[in-house]
Amino acid sequence: MSSPPTENENLVRVVRQTLQQHWKAFLVQGILLALLGAMAVAIPNVASVAVDVFVGWLLVIVGLARIVSLGTVTDAPGYRVSLLLGLLTTALGALLAIWPAQGVVTLTMALVAYLIAHGVGSILLSLSLGSEVKGWGWILFGGLIDFVLAAIILSGWPRSTAWVLGLLVGLNLLLTGLRLIAAALGARAEEKMQA
Repeated sequence: MSSPPTENENLVRVVRQTLQQHWKAFLVQGILLALLGAMAVAIPNVASVAVDVFVGWLLVIVGLARIVSLGTVTDAPGYRVSLLLGLLTTALGALLAIWPAQGVVTLTMALVAYLIAHGVGSILLSLSLGSEVKGWGWILFGGLIDFVLAAIILSGWPRSTAWVLGLLVGLNLLLTGLRLIAAALGARAEEKMQA
């Protein structure tokens, strides 16, 4: 007698069924993401500005939502600090959306800081795992790659600010799209084999 399926096995089964049932939708989504990613890679300067404006408007919406949500709890602890944070988030978003060229510089420096911090964290994690965890070398390698990317961005500073965000977002979209296309086509092939 076999044991009942585990949660992980159930999840895999549901994902497989969903991919098989909707492979065309995943394929279309993958193609669109891959095309957007390819365009962003081809014209990273435009994509960098688009990323900045998107992040700016996102922050405006988040800040305004926070301010509006505080309207009903004016006597709550931390009301003034929360209101101030909502105003600051809205103002920062507006600055990014209105002056995207300066925002791209700021976001690029934030990306460099993130890459350095992530690199340090990944290297420390890999060293603490040592040989106890299989694949710890990949974590170390990822941390080193973070430093290489940060160095590439900084070596081209300030010219790199014009293209780096667009290029990285474009590559991410392109690879995500290709993964979706591969998953959709794989699900279609599996469905044909079962029929």
